[in-house]
Amino acid sequence: MMLLKRLVGANGVVQMEMASRPTPEHEVWQADVGCISVERDAATGDDEYLMGAPELVVEVLSPSNTMDEILERQGICLANGCVAFWTVDPKRQIVLVTTPDRRTVVFDRHESLPLPEPMNGGIEIAKVFSD
Repeated sequence: MMLLKRLVGANGVVQMEMASRPTPEHEVWQADVGCISVERDAATGDDEYLMGAPELVVEVLSPSNTMDEILERQGICLANGCVAFWTVDPKRQIVLVTTPDRRTVVFDRHESLPLPEPMNGGIEIAKVFSD
């Protein structure tokens, strides 16, 4: 998460367990890591949940996740404001990046993961799995 915070800088807010309501009919969800623009953060009151999905959602696979849960969350997030949904697979040391057009690209530890617009730069995958 610290890598992402450094790269986003003043252009966004990065938070672990970021709470949001992807749609009014959904209960509050928490992304393992979420990133939103400073404008959306400022427009969300201190006592309110973010409406819609974070622009960047990062979910880390664990034994308790099912593929159905991840794909459902991914679909709802991408339909409600998310521009990139990252699924981090620590076991295989890969990151799957899915965009609203439903294209998924797999990045391995030898590659750099590009940040979605309006963020700039990328994250070396090896650094994600080095800790």
